[in-house]
Amino acid sequence: DGRASLQVLINPLVISDAGFQLSFAATFGLLLFARPMENEASRLLDKILPPENAAKAASPLSTYFLFTLAAQVTTLPVIALHFGRVSLSSLFANPLILPAQPFLLGFGALSTLAGLLHPFLGKVTAMLAWPLLAYTNRVVEGLGKIKWGSLTLHPGMAPWLLGFLIVFILL
Repeated sequence: DGRASLQVLINPLVISDAGFQLSFAATFGLLLFARPMENEASRLLDKILPPENAAKAASPLSTYFLFTLAAQVTTLPVIALHFGRVSLSSLFANPLILPAQPFLLGFGALSTLAGLLHPFLGKVTAMLAWPLLAYTNRVVEGLGKIKWGSLTLHPGMAPWLLGFLIVFILL
């Protein structure tokens, strides 16, 4: 849709904002790669699993890994350009923590609403979110300790990554 165009029309400077670029690139990656990746995964799973099991396996595989990968591929040049490094551990972190996030957000919203009624209720319901939050933090902290988890890039690498991405998209 035209939301990105509208944002740029309202504020042309937003185009230089890293957050805008990352959101745009991630959305672009999802629109461009998500469905073909999901279709290919389904096709491959159909070859090795019974049809009912293949359909059951394709959905979580797509949701928790392939869609994340589609967004990560297209944000890679933007991250490299703005931050001078890329995270390899994010390829593992996102699929590991993503399943917990909807529940974490739901429990967080519930505790906020309960806290509006009474602070004690907010604290009690926040305890529902605690295990999921602790899990998320431990996964991220653990992967952050991996020596090869992040690569610092030479400033001249970002244009090469962008060029590679463009060729990849065209192919």
